[in-house]
Amino acid sequence: MIRRGIGVQSFVSAGGTDADAQAFIMAAGITDATQQSAINTLVTDLKGYGIWSKMKAIYPFVGGTSSTHKWNLKDPRDLDAAYRLVFSGGWTHSSNGALPGVNGYADSFFVPNSFTTNNSHLSYYSRTQVAAGERREIGSNNSAGSAYNP
Repeated sequence: MIRRGIGVQSFVSAGGTDADAQAFIMAAGITDATQQSAINTLVTDLKGYGIWSKMKAIYPFVGGTSSTHKWNLKDPRDLDAAYRLVFSGGWTHSSNGALPGVNGYADSFFVPNSFTTNNSHLSYYSRTQVAAGERREIGSNNSAGSAYNP
């Protein structure tokens, strides 16, 4: 089957699901067909646009629970080295994603200064607005707990 994007062609195996998408679906235990299809589309589109190989971690937050939200789409192994998330403090997990409480945070075990590149990017999608000065939406700390500033 061939999917067409904006000037891009993504190829999916005859079985219908990309192997990397399938590995994530199995690890996270995603049983909903709509979510499985969305994950497959995400993976095949990222590959089709040539950016899949440039990413180290992607957290789709599908499935509605901490045990489904923790998985890294790029490497769905339950290991620190695979950058799976460990949630601490208070969190609310739902089909809309995850919301941290006043003391909630997630450790990805991803250490930015362990990579020797001068070209990097960090992004997130948030459905909530946090009051100015209240807390960071996304960031990185060193082992001493100080904010990482490249």
